[in-house]
Order: sequence, then C-alpha cells, then structure tokens
Amino acid sequence: MSRSKPSHLTERPRGKYDTEIKLIRRFLKKIKKHRILESYRETLVYEKPSEKRRKAKKKRRRVLDKIRDEQQREMNIESDFLKPPSKKNKKGRK
Repeated sequence: MSRSKPSHLTERPRGKYDTEIKLIRRFLKKIKKHRILESYRETLVYEKPSEKRRKAKKKRRRVLDKIRDEQQREMNIESDFLKPPSKKNKKGRK
C-alpha cells in the first residue's frame, strides 16, 4: 500500500531534560503545519462539489472584505494627516 505523501513526522527527545509534554507539543505543531488532521477530517464526511464551491466563495469574500476594510482604514488615517487643522471659534469672538 503506497501513500501519496511520505510521512516523516517523528519526535525524539532533544536533551536529557526534554519532557514528554514538550515532545507531544512539538508533534502536534508538526501535525498542524502539515494539515494532516484537517485533511483526515475532510475525508470523513462527503461534501458535495456545490458546497465546496459555496464555502470557497464565502471564504474569498471574507478575505476580500477584510482587505478592503484595512485599505479604507489606511486611507482614513492618511486623509486625517492631510487635512488642515480646523478653526474653532472662541467664545465671544467672531
């Protein structure tokens, strides 16, 4: 049985004071980085192609909205710096 991707996810103690908890944390980080658990969960339940497209479209829209909002915030900040200071009338003076 051949795999599509070789799995080289092993963890060994680095020093004599390396604990099992640190080993587990490093191993879990590697699993998250390589998206092993996510890809496994995706294959557990069938998802229709239309659902996949809908989710991808929704995610794309969220990312684009976030980028647009950041650009608008930057434009507002820059325009605030470019505005001349407002003249306020003091009491009793015209």
